[in-house]
Amino acid sequence: MARKPKFNSAQKLSILKEAKEKGIYEISKKYSINNKTIQQWCLLYKYQGIEGLKSKRTNQSYTLNFKISLVTAFMESGDSLLNFAIKNGLKSHTQLYNWIKRYNEGTLKAYQPRKRDLNLTKKRNSTRKTTFEERLEIIEFLIKHDINYYRTAEKYDVSYAQVYNWYKKYTKSNNDPESLRDNR
Repeated sequence: MARKPKFNSAQKLSILKEAKEKGIYEISKKYSINNKTIQQWCLLYKYQGIEGLKSKRTNQSYTLNFKISLVTAFMESGDSLLNFAIKNGLKSHTQLYNWIKRYNEGTLKAYQPRKRDLNLTKKRNSTRKTTFEERLEIIEFLIKHDINYYRTAEKYDVSYAQVYNWYKKYTKSNNDPESLRDNR
């Protein structure tokens, strides 16, 4: 379900201008907003401009390399968690905090889609006809990239289910490429 923000970016900008004139504490009471939220909006606007104030309807996904580079850069910086996160394009410090925690535990991973996300992919990538050569290329890509169905389906603009079924046929036939032929 998509998020519905309480304030749009124009309203946030207006609130920030008011806070600059009258003070954060007074404005936070007037609009029933936590004063830390207003401070966070100030930083977002300062470092990311009006784009920083816009609410996103979906989550952003990040690669493992990006997460590690941000965590190590933060550890070397003397910046606060919130300042560093916002300067580097994140919306809040919570995300970076969780990455640091997982990095220290040794459990930091790249985003892996859940079953619910995969169902969305099925709807987005309609079933399309493919040639034998294409299916072979798709299976080779899948194997080279650690059997990542989601990534493969997106790259070749086919459904997750198609990739899954082709790989299942391929492995059941003891990796015989002929199993990928359409015998209709």
